[in-house]
Amino acid sequence: MSPPTTTGVSSGDGAKTSSAPPTAAGSKSSYASAKQLWQLVTEQSLVASNDVLNRELERNRDFLARGLGWFGQRKKSVAASAPATAKTTGKLGKFVSRLAEMLGVEEDSKARGILSAYLAGDFRGTKQSLRKLVDDERLQRPLMVDVWQFYRAERLYLLQVLKELLTHSCNCSHRHRAQFASVLDALDAGEGALGKSLLKQLETSLSESPPPPASKETSFCAHSWARFSLREQSELLQINLIYLHSRGTPGGEDKLEAFKKYFSLFQVS
Repeated sequence: MSPPTTTGVSSGDGAKTSSAPPTAAGSKSSYASAKQLWQLVTEQSLVASNDVLNRELERNRDFLARGLGWFGQRKKSVAASAPATAKTTGKLGKFVSRLAEMLGVEEDSKARGILSAYLAGDFRGTKQSLRKLVDDERLQRPLMVDVWQFYRAERLYLLQVLKELLTHSCNCSHRHRAQFASVLDALDAGEGALGKSLLKQLETSLSESPPPPASKETSFCAHSWARFSLREQSELLQINLIYLHSRGTPGGEDKLEAFKKYFSLFQVS
């Protein structure tokens, strides 16, 4: 599976990525690119040593354990009720707040982290061109749409990492089988914690509503949302079934009952 890549917004002046990519100022998010983690785990761009792989998987343990739940779901009342602070004032702060609402993440800090990851890897521009885009609301739309597509691709990359771990933890011929199995044991501590998390993610994905076409930005996202959402549901269903096959049912539940639970998710009421 090759998750969609973003086109990379430029300011229109032909600027290319600088040697020092721009970042979202003041970002304190610990968010690390899921695409980079996927490249490391699948060894798409380099062959990782066991030490490097163990370190990165450990550093992202909470990210992997919570999966798509790590991003949270933004409450509709957040943007309207949150008082103005130093972080939300200023053009960049207001842009990040709007971006968080558009992405649907629960905190502006997470949107800031996602924006920083996008700027470091996908943005084709300079600090000056970024400032130009953020300062002029008329130019913000293509940037926000591109970050949204980057975010949805990141979610798919995260699911691909989990599928890679589950698939090859039982593959005796895979060079990192022991590391993958060890990571999964840690994630699954507490009577099938990972399995329960995966089922919850599938339930949430199936009940997710498309973004309302309240603006030009979300109108575009509403058209693309179905494609991304269906891919997430497909990946999550595969991952859940791989989990059942390789690790059994969470908490030792009867396998037949577990399958009934999955089937019930797709019943039309």
